[in-house]
Amino acid sequence: MQSYFLVCVRFSLVATDIVATLEEMGLGTPLVAGGEEEALRHLTALPPGAALRVAVVEAPPAQFSTSPLRVRLDAMDARTILMSGAPTEVAEPHSFPVLPTPFFTEDLIALITGARPA
Repeated sequence: MQSYFLVCVRFSLVATDIVATLEEMGLGTPLVAGGEEEALRHLTALPPGAALRVAVVEAPPAQFSTSPLRVRLDAMDARTILMSGAPTEVAEPHSFPVLPTPFFTEDLIALITGARPA
């Protein structure tokens, strides 16, 4: 079974950085999207039985919680991490981890592995 990960981020430089980190972690083949519609197209095109291990999505938590992308990621049982730059969004409790921006690579790795950054 082929494993994949999704990076849905507006800025390509940030997406490239995240992809490099997730590839180094051995999380599979990258699917890179600049927005929700493109991400959904990538997920629809996956072969049957494909595993989506992690999704890093840049979106406000309140908007993401009711989005078709969240429904699809939940159905695929993907570990979803949101990126958000709004301090109030990061401070509020959510059903998925929120990576505050700007961030360090160690912060992203800690959210994926469940470890606490040093």
